[in-house]
Amino acid sequence: MDKESLLRIDTQHLRLMDTATTLDSQSNSVKDVFDDIIRNKRLTTWFQPIIDLFNGQIIGYEALVRGPSDSPLHSPGNLFNAAMHLNRLTELETMCRDVNIEYFSRLNLPGKLFLNVSPKALLEANFPTGFTHQALFRHNIDPSNVVIELTENFPILDIETIHNALKHYRDAGFKIALDDLGSAYSGLRLWSELKPDYVKFDKYFIQSINRDKHKKRLIQSLQEIALSEGCLTIAEGIETIEEYYIVQALGVNLGQGYYFSRPAASPPQQLPAEIVMSNQKSTTEMGLKWRSETVTSLIKTAPTTMPTTTLNNVGDLLERMPELQAIPVIENMKVCGMIHRHEVMNILASRYGRDLRGNSSVQQVMQQTPLCIDKDIPIEKLSKIITNNENLHQGNHFIITEQDQYLGVGMVTDLLKRITELQIRNARYANPLTLLPGNVPINEHIEQLLHEQKEFTACYFDLDNFKFYGSISK
Repeated sequence: MDKESLLRIDTQHLRLMDTATTLDSQSNSVKDVFDDIIRNKRLTTWFQPIIDLFNGQIIGYEALVRGPSDSPLHSPGNLFNAAMHLNRLTELETMCRDVNIEYFSRLNLPGKLFLNVSPKALLEANFPTGFTHQALFRHNIDPSNVVIELTENFPILDIETIHNALKHYRDAGFKIALDDLGSAYSGLRLWSELKPDYVKFDKYFIQSINRDKHKKRLIQSLQEIALSEGCLTIAEGIETIEEYYIVQALGVNLGQGYYFSRPAASPPQQLPAEIVMSNQKSTTEMGLKWRSETVTSLIKTAPTTMPTTTLNNVGDLLERMPELQAIPVIENMKVCGMIHRHEVMNILASRYGRDLRGNSSVQQVMQQTPLCIDKDIPIEKLSKIITNNENLHQGNHFIITEQDQYLGVGMVTDLLKRITELQIRNARYANPLTLLPGNVPINEHIEQLLHEQKEFTACYFDLDNFKFYGSISK
């Protein structure tokens, strides 16, 4: 296990120890609050949708319990830590499950219900059996639409007992998910031993995955394992459209996170069309987009600067090059930010601007999170990233990278121009009946393969009276 993972585990232990110390000092008041919650069933459920990354549809919801809003046990962390401190985890777990099922039924939410279950609770001798099935029966919910999500807050030492408990759920028709793969105690051994139907990738590995080649490679490797095991994967913590695109491109099946929806008492049952990047295309779309290009075709060279460069020096450069609108801020081939002409000139052109701020570094005024796009991304995907995200504010420029190394800049105007040219060309050379590639692009593609000395197989079919049948089908 790497140092970073050990640090996260140590931090988690320290957090639990701090909570336990606090609870010890307030044991009477915490017990009274906990008693009130259990006695009066003062729990509410928030739901966060889980998205099919292939078509953008909601496939289910994870149920997240909250204590009373006016209580120190409102957060699930405090609530469950108090239950463990008071040796009443089983009591809380069973009530949470009952409340989750009740709220899910009351809201008439579509898809699957993901129920968090603590392995520690399953190992307790007094943990009841059959009550989940009874609760589902009362609310007319089929067990096949319920996923038991095994949380990983404590090490699972007795894997055999957990395996037997999960077999009981499987035999009843439930599906099994392993939560937070890669965090705390969760790992490949549990995946191998428990053989879950779903595996959730911890949000640590998803955050900034578009900027971290190591995270990208790890998720790609885990996705290959999941594919060979017939296991569906879920990326947790997707917060930006760039993270969304990367996990989708890596083949991850499902996702959840703030980009789609925050947990809510009344969650959406359908996502807005503008935030979804669907991989599904109609026959017409496929016919019109058979010829594409990657972002590589948009690379332009441009002057760069370093984070320590002064505003005076950058201002002098902008005065010498009036056509220059943006300058990437680079250090050791890594992207640090982007500096825009109007921001620099507004500062320097102001009264006493050069005297007061001219010697300041560009790091203080640069855009720290410019849009960085890998050179191998199709330009149609880049267009969706730019148009679907209202918070980018990139102006006309974005940065193009290769494995997180700076390559050059791209311009939105060039992107729009190239997409328009490709659409016109595709339409010109498409078969008017099927909208599929015609002879010209097919011959060009074969010539390209021959030039690159790549192996390929070509099949040619000559169908008599095809136009007649095509006309009937239309």
